[in-house]
Amino acid sequence: MTSLNWQKAVVLALRRDTPDTVTVFFRPDAPLPYEAGQHVMVRFRFGTLTLVRAYSLSSAPHEPELCFTVREFIGGRVSAHINRSLRVGERFSISGALGDFCASRLAPADRERPWVCVAGGAGITPLFSLLKHSLLAVP
Repeated sequence: MTSLNWQKAVVLALRRDTPDTVTVFFRPDAPLPYEAGQHVMVRFRFGTLTLVRAYSLSSAPHEPELCFTVREFIGGRVSAHINRSLRVGERFSISGALGDFCASRLAPADRERPWVCVAGGAGITPLFSLLKHSLLAVP
């Protein structure tokens, strides 16, 4: 198994996007290089229980603050904690960036072609990052 390169991060701000969705702005203890469209593993401890979830970064690499967006799912222990209990200043563990849902993984000719983006529910999160990043290239 590949090492996830865990590190600590601190919550800088929380933005309530919808009644059941929150965006978490955070600062990792060390730089976290990533590409638009990638995700991270987030680890929370609840007493003796440790739970890990994957969340796509909704920030783009050029933005000064990192963030991910979480919709609360019924019965979801981590999503409920993030939406109801997470506080500014709280620390949690985060992995290095993972995944291949990135423009750089496209063939060079395809990077120049128009994109059609279709997503639903939580699947829209990596598109936020990709679209914000791709808009930098538009004059």
